[in-house]
Amino acid sequence: PVILQAPPSVYEGDPLTLRCYSAYIKPVNVTFYKDNVTISSSPTDSLTLGASVGMAGTYRCKAFQPTEFNHYAPYSSPDIAITIQELFPRPEIRADKDGVQGGDVLTLSCHTALNPARGATQLQFAFYRNGHNVQGFSSSSNYTIQSARPQDSGNYTCDTAAPSVSVTKGSPGISIHIHGEYEVLIGSSGRYSQCFI
Repeated sequence: PVILQAPPSVYEGDPLTLRCYSAYIKPVNVTFYKDNVTISSSPTDSLTLGASVGMAGTYRCKAFQPTEFNHYAPYSSPDIAITIQELFPRPEIRADKDGVQGGDVLTLSCHTALNPARGATQLQFAFYRNGHNVQGFSSSSNYTIQSARPQDSGNYTCDTAAPSVSVTKGSPGISIHIHGEYEVLIGSSGRYSQCFI
């Protein structure tokens, strides 16, 4: 008989190691299953994966072991459930004001919450406008436009990453529309008028 050795729970980004184990003889031609779907067939008895939230499920292994007369018999392990703990949820991007006028200072922030059990993990943040990077990954969760212009309008998103475990998640977008500055002009008739610039 064989059993599947694996931790019952790991954090996303951490290695998840599965081992098809027998106390009597080393298994050969091992197949690993998740939710009854094959995920790997290997001559070795172990498999290491990078954990992601979608990998939570029920796992088992099947292996062949030698019997008499050089025959090999298949053995399947009991199912075990593995849960994956989320390191941080998908971030949300927020603006510090609505109705931005040209010349305003606008700050966008990228919000998420690190799992308290992994408080030592360093997070980094990056910002994008219409899919183009406007601020690369850094420890700052804010992106500031010191003097907003109409051309700064667009769809903004942010990414949050934990580089130490290769986990990156992107936010939904937020639409920012920046109105042009108003400048007071004196017309030829002496009346005041306003226009966008």
